[in-house]
Amino acid sequence: MKGPDAIFGLIKFYSLIDFYHAVEYLVKIADLRKGWKKSERNAWVKKHSRQLLHGKIKEVIASICKVCRGKKKVKSCEVKKIIL
Repeated sequence: MKGPDAIFGLIKFYSLIDFYHAVEYLVKIADLRKGWKKSERNAWVKKHSRQLLHGKIKEVIASICKVCRGKKKVKSCEVKKIIL
C-alpha cells in the first residue's frame, strides 16, 4: 500500500485503537458504580460505546458527569481528558 491508501489505512487503525482505549475507560467509569449490577454496567458501557461510534461525544461526557459524583468526580475528569 502506498500513497493515500496507506495514510487512510493508518488513520483507520489509529481510530480503532483510540476507540478501544475509550471503551476501556468507559468500563472503568462503570466499575465506579458499585451499586449497579454487572448487567447494568455492561449495558451502560454498550450504550455509550455506540454513542462514541456515532460521534456523540458530548452526550457521553454528560453521562459520565452524571455517573461520577462526589469523590468519584475527580476520576471522571481525568477520563474525560483522555477520551477527548
